Amino acid sequence: MWDFWWIAHFWLAYSFLNPSRITFLLGMTITISELIIIFYKLILFFCNPVWTIWQTNWMINKLIVLFTFLLILLVLIKDRKKLLKL
Repeated sequence: MWDFWWIAHFWLAYSFLNPSRITFLLGMTITISELIIIFYKLILFFCNPVWTIWQTNWMINKLIVLFTFLLILLVLIKDRKKLLKL
């Protein structure tokens, strides 16, 4: 299944390297959206887990992505004053 989240992720990475006034707001929007989606998918998985190699790999991938976006959320919260002043 194709989606366009990769565009948002590339923008987020570029924005962190070249911060602007909208880095914080759009970064928070993308990060919170991703966290909601990941939590929802993991809840669905753990309600009825299927422990095949592919499903387990998918679940591990989602946990890594969850951890990454939690770190991004922490960075955004920590640097919010700096990002909003740009």
